[in-house]
Amino acid sequence: MPQKSAKGKEREIDHDLTETDPDLTETDPDLTQSDPDLIDTDDYAVDNEQRYSGSVNLLRAALQLNDEQQVGPSRIYYCNKCGDYLDGRIGPLCLNCRAKDAGLCCYCRERQADPGHSSCTPCRQKKKEQEADRRKKAKEKKVEEKRKSKEEKKTEEKSKKKSKDKRKDKTKNKK
Repeated sequence: MPQKSAKGKEREIDHDLTETDPDLTETDPDLTQSDPDLIDTDDYAVDNEQRYSGSVNLLRAALQLNDEQQVGPSRIYYCNKCGDYLDGRIGPLCLNCRAKDAGLCCYCRERQADPGHSSCTPCRQKKKEQEADRRKKAKEKKVEEKRKSKEEKKTEEKSKKKSKDKRKDKTKNKK
């Protein structure tokens, strides 16, 4: 008799897929488990299961782990504070987090950051100038593109008018 699924629909089991190796039996102690809730009794396993239960918790767990317990493949390390990838083995914190903890500018890492900011005044001014230049270039590029599109439209209209005039002339000449 076919088994029923959770939705109440009948389903058939392919018995060829459920066959196991005849050398292995259910009485093999490696394959059987005396306590079905063995994992739940282990506090460490329960703690790990809760820690890694969601994708949001993965980042939190990575930040809380010690160097020896870091998540991911071996020889790949992540910052304990922000979770960014560390190039090589440079310690538990990335350069940005180290600079932030030391109160250094996040751009030059030479001068002390201004109070309430993550960077020093010269670096902030330089960044503002670069952003202003970038915006100015983008605006100029946009204006240039508009000008070119207008010129293209004018040339298309002129060519359409010429072709219409030629058609009119041909029709007049035929009459």
